[in-house]
Formats: sequence, C-alpha cells, structure tokens
Amino acid sequence: MGIIDQLNTALSQIMLHLPYLLTILGWTWALHIVNVFFGYKLCMFGIIPRFPTGLVGIFIAPFLHGNFNHIFMNSFFFLGLGSFVILQGQQVFNVVSIAIIVIAGLLTWLFARRAAHVGASSVIMGYWSFLLLRAYYHPDIIDLLAAGLGLYYFGVHMAASLVSHEKGV
Repeated sequence: MGIIDQLNTALSQIMLHLPYLLTILGWTWALHIVNVFFGYKLCMFGIIPRFPTGLVGIFIAPFLHGNFNHIFMNSFFFLGLGSFVILQGQQVFNVVSIAIIVIAGLLTWLFARRAAHVGASSVIMGYWSFLLLRAYYHPDIIDLLAAGLGLYYFGVHMAASLVSHEKGV
C-alpha cells in the first residue's frame, strides 16, 4: 500500500471514530462549564497526593481543568494524538487510556507536590509515549508521522513551559 493510500485509510478511520472522541471531549467541556459555574470548586476532586481521598481524583482529574486555556489546549492535543491512538481500534484506545489514567494518576498521587492536580496532560503525554513506542516497534508512515508531530509540538510546548512564569506551571 502506498503512502497516499495509507494516509487516506488513516483519515477515513479517524473520521469513523471522531464522534467517539468528540463525545468524550463534549462531556469534559460540559463538566468544565459546571466547574466554572461553581467557581472551580470541583477541582478539589483532583488528585491530592498522599491523601486517601485524593485517590478518587485519579479517575476524575483528567476531566477537570483549571481554566479555559487549560481545557482548550488539552482538547486540541487530545483530538490530535487521540486520533492517532484510536487508529489502533477503539478497544485499544480504551485500554491505553485507562492504563495511562491509572498509572499516571498513581504516580502523581505518590510523587507530586501537595496540591490538587487536574487536567488531561498526563493522558496526552501517555498517548504520545504510546505513539513513540508504536513508531519504534512498528514503524509505518502513520506511526512515524504521529510521533514526529508529537515531538515537534511537545518539544515547543515543553521548551515554553521551562521558561514560564505562570503560577502553577
């Protein structure tokens, strides 16, 4: 199969699964609107490290966000990288997503600074890690493209966050 055929196949698969991704994103945005209405008080249900009640946040934190910029950026990267992950099938997407949420959440709970941690950044970085491993072990044009795009965008994002003076970064 040629490169153009692979790209067309990938695009048609992404379009097939796009409603699923948009549903997840829609519920996340709906929760954010509720959180805004309550003055961001729902963020207290994020991951609170080393407190037993903070364990509940492992499953809630990826759907809570601290402000509109936070949810907008996470939405953009979720759709981009999530689209590449879901190319492996919806069941793989679900298993990868749950595994990332649990592993990243537990690591945050064990090692993070004392604060309520919210947002889908760990899920997005987990998707990128999954795509990097796929590109390494099963190199095809789509996986290499996904890993390369992730490297470019996250490289710029991580470099910018290193010099950020924004509170909470």
